[in-house]
Amino acid sequence: MFDNDFQEALVFPRGRGGFFDKWLDEEVERVQSKLKSGEGLNSDDKIVLILKGQANHFYHLDIELREEMQAQRTDFKQEMQAQRADFQAGMLAQRADFQRDMQVQRADFQAGLLAQRTDFQRDLQAERADFHAELTALREDMDQRFEQVNKRFEKVDDNFRDMQQELIKIYQAINSQTWKLIAAISLIVILARLAGNAHFPLGN
Repeated sequence: MFDNDFQEALVFPRGRGGFFDKWLDEEVERVQSKLKSGEGLNSDDKIVLILKGQANHFYHLDIELREEMQAQRTDFKQEMQAQRADFQAGMLAQRADFQRDMQVQRADFQAGLLAQRTDFQRDLQAERADFHAELTALREDMDQRFEQVNKRFEKVDDNFRDMQQELIKIYQAINSQTWKLIAAISLIVILARLAGNAHFPLGN
């Protein structure tokens, strides 16, 4: 009863309007005419009706499957879009967090560097102040030492000057005594000579 084209159409239905559908609709009309005329149905007619019912059932299943596939595809697209949106939002959030963390880290680093620089400058100023203070103290100590040395030299000068005055006085006293001694000796010599001349008169 069924040729090769009919079998291919039955196994691989071509959809509404295909070869199998046209043949099945014609057979159904023929069976319906027999029913209307009150004729009895043979096994082939019953098979046609069964095939028509199964074809309608397959057609609705195909429509439902297509709708389900379309809905699944739509849901999948929506889910993929949602996942993509969530991923992009997550990436943006991660990027924003990373940039914020980097800004915080940079601010902390700059603050730490500024604090280190401030501490270094403060320590340097303290060291410089201590050095100036030590240098000033050393200078004052040296000035005091030089002043003491100067006072000692002045005292030595005064002592030398006093000693020189004493020597001058001694020299003057020695000179005075010397001249007196010389005068006395000269006087004694003169007197001795005069006395000698008196005992031994000059003349005959």
